Amino acid sequence: MCSADSLVDVAVEIPKACWQSLDFLNHRYHRKRAFYLACIAHALLESDLVSEMKFSLQNDCYLSPVLRIIPKDISQFTVNLTAYPNEQAFKLNRFIPVRNNVRSSWMLGIEEDRDIPTPHYNAIILADVLLPKLNNYLKEEITAQNVKDGLILLKLWCRQRALTMGYGRLNGFILTMLVSYLLKKQKINSAMNAYQIFRCSLLALHKENLLEFGISLCEEAKSDLSLEEFKKAYQVVFVEISGFLNICYAVTEETYKMVQHEAKLGLQILDKESPDSFSLLFMHRITFSKK
Repeated sequence: MCSADSLVDVAVEIPKACWQSLDFLNHRYHRKRAFYLACIAHALLESDLVSEMKFSLQNDCYLSPVLRIIPKDISQFTVNLTAYPNEQAFKLNRFIPVRNNVRSSWMLGIEEDRDIPTPHYNAIILADVLLPKLNNYLKEEITAQNVKDGLILLKLWCRQRALTMGYGRLNGFILTMLVSYLLKKQKINSAMNAYQIFRCSLLALHKENLLEFGISLCEEAKSDLSLEEFKKAYQVVFVEISGFLNICYAVTEETYKMVQHEAKLGLQILDKESPDSFSLLFMHRITFSKK
């Protein structure tokens, strides 16, 4: 439909009045969110601003539809329209990994003595709830142009290796949060050039053990949950600033090991200081058959 370079992400807030207290249970949230986007789509059918419109999936997750819109006068861009709930709609502790939010009596028609936790379901909703807060955090933290340029290189490197394509993979948001983590830990700074920031990011992808220990942007004293509790629910753990959400909830162990391997190869290319290093890292698409 369009190239990845021409996507513009736009998020709309679903007002608090649209939500009831138990809408986090039994997929009510997902149905209401999808219906809200459908209402927007219906309204846009009458608009002269829209050339083409269709539904797609955010990060290939079937529970997170988005509305893709091609404007009439600027068809080289595609708007990715997503929706998130008002920040007062739900309490964050409703979505901790040990909670169950899909009742077996609703799902299977049987009563269980104790419903098992639904960590992935919880994280999908919580990612929407925290969307504006985390976006504002990133805007405040990543201000230097050198850091932004290094992040662009990191995203391009990942895309050329198909590391951000499909459910269970990395995405631009995770990579941006990683760079903010490196800034907080003073492993990169605004005095570095883009190439140095890219190299430090590769080193972090290769060395940081998100599989065994996990990492967190939330200070331990302020967190209600330990990294060990997140590790029981997810394969790869990277906790954001609130301490409630693992932003790598969908990333699989196999994906992360692939990323570590590609980061190692990328560092080897940088260490050779070859005049072809830029081309090898950023200009060539490395398909699965070439790996």
